[in-house]
Amino acid sequence: MERAFQCLRDRPIFAVFMSTNSQLEGLATPSIQHPSYRGGSNRFQLFPPLSEFVGFDLFAGEVGQTLFKSGVTLRKLCDPKLIVSFGRPHWYGVWVAFDKAMPEKERLREILNIALQKLNPGPIPKHDMNARLAWVGNRLCLEPDIRRAEGRAFQSKLIESYMGVVVSIPDHRLYMHTTTPSEPVLVEASARLMASHKVNMFKLLRENLGEGLLAKGERGEIVTRALMVLAHDRAARKGKKMNGLRYCRPIRLLDFLEALLTDSAYQTMMEATPVLPTGEEKEKQKKFRDAFKDAWINISHFVRAGDFALVQIDHLRNFFLRGAAVQCHPTQEAIDFVAPILFAADPMSPIGPKDRSDMKVQTKNRLVPTPVVVTTHQTQPELSPDDKPTVSIVIEYGDKTEINTSNCIEVTHTNMVKTRSDVFRPQTINYQVTLRGLEAFRLTAERKTDIRSLLDLTSTLEFPRASQPHNIDMMRRLKHDFKASDDFEWVAKDCWK
Repeated sequence: MERAFQCLRDRPIFAVFMSTNSQLEGLATPSIQHPSYRGGSNRFQLFPPLSEFVGFDLFAGEVGQTLFKSGVTLRKLCDPKLIVSFGRPHWYGVWVAFDKAMPEKERLREILNIALQKLNPGPIPKHDMNARLAWVGNRLCLEPDIRRAEGRAFQSKLIESYMGVVVSIPDHRLYMHTTTPSEPVLVEASARLMASHKVNMFKLLRENLGEGLLAKGERGEIVTRALMVLAHDRAARKGKKMNGLRYCRPIRLLDFLEALLTDSAYQTMMEATPVLPTGEEKEKQKKFRDAFKDAWINISHFVRAGDFALVQIDHLRNFFLRGAAVQCHPTQEAIDFVAPILFAADPMSPIGPKDRSDMKVQTKNRLVPTPVVVTTHQTQPELSPDDKPTVSIVIEYGDKTEINTSNCIEVTHTNMVKTRSDVFRPQTINYQVTLRGLEAFRLTAERKTDIRSLLDLTSTLEFPRASQPHNIDMMRRLKHDFKASDDFEWVAKDCWK
C-alpha cells in the first residue's frame, strides 16, 4: 500500500499510516535491503517514518509562571506540579486527572509508581543489563552504539520497554537516532530503582562499553558524570525528602562535596581560598566553607548542550528547575560539565536575580598533567564584584605520580603583577581545586578497580595470572599490544646501523 502511494507522489493526495509497533528494527526496512527493486529506486523510494510530534514540556511554562508570581524559593523549585510538567504530557495529564481525587503528595506518588512500572516492567534476571543500563542512561546521557548490531538492538529495547524516544530516522533507514530526554519523573524513578537494586554504575559501564551496547565517548567524562550523580544520591539519602522527592531535589553544595570527597580532601577544599588573592592577608581571605555556606546544587542527571551559549549563567540557572547539570558541547573551550548553583539560607528563603553561580568541571586523562586555571568567561562573561563566587574542579585521572592522601587534592592559586588600575579580576571570586587520580574520591576499593579499568589506566585484559611474571611474559608474546620495553626480535640488531 505504501509503495502504491509512492507512484502517486505528484498527485494532491496524501495518506497517514499510524503504527503501534515498538520494534524499531522492523519499523522501517532499509532501502538497500528492500525485496522489491521499486522500493529501492529513487523514484519509488519509501518515505522514512515520521518521528516528529507535539513535543515535551508543554505545560512547564504555564505552571512556572503561576508558581513563581510571588517569588522563587528552593521549595517551589521542586514543587510536584512543576516536576510533573516537565517531559511527556502524560505525567501532567495524570496529575490533572486526579486533581480532586487525591492530595498533591499522593498524586505525585501515583505518577512515580507509573514511572517505576514503566522502567521496571517485570522481574529482572541478573544477567539482563538492559533495564539497569536504561536507568543509568536516564541520568548520565549515555548513547547506544548505533554502528553495531548489539547497540541497535539495545536501542530498540529502550524504546520498546524503557521510555526511550525516537528523535529521527535518516532517509537510508539503516539506523535511528534515539534519546532519553530530561524528565525529572523518570530521573527520580531511575534513582530509586538504582538504589533498590544496588546498581554499581562503574561495573555496569566497564562491562558494557566494550560490548557494543554503548557508544564509548570520552571515558573520563563518563566516569566524572557517574561520580557526580553518585555523590548527589549519597547526600540526598542523608537528608529529608522535599515535597515527596528523594533524589531529584536541591541539596547543599557542602553536603554534595562531603559525599564526593574523602574526609581529608573535603577538609582541604573547605579551607580553600580564591585563585587570585585580593591583596588582603592570607588569613583574612574568605574560605570556601564560608563563601558557599548557603549554596545549593541539584545534579540528579545530565543534559546535553547543543551550543556554546547554553552554559552562560542566564541560561544555565534554568536547569536547576529540572535538577540537571549540563554536559558541554564537544568542542566547548576549557570545561566539560557545568552545574548551576543557587544561594539561599533555607528552602523557604527568597532567591534573587544575583543569587546564582556555577560549578565548572574539567576532566583530563593525561599521564603528565600541567597546571590549569579554569577561566570564568564561558559561564559568566560579565562577572562583577557583587556576584556570587564560583567553583572550578579539574580532575586529572591519568596522573602517574605517587598519589596519596596528602597530594591527591591541590588548591589552585596564582599571582598577578599589581598595577595602578583597580580593575576587578574574576579569579578573585573563583575557587579552584585539582583532584589527582582517584584517591580524593570517596570510593570503595572495588569501585576504584572498576574505574581504573574503565579509564584504561591499567590493562583492559582480565588476566587471572597477572601476579606471575613468567605467565605475563608468555601472554605478551601473543602480541595483544606493544611496549617500548619489548624485545623487538623481528628486527636485526644491526638493521639500522
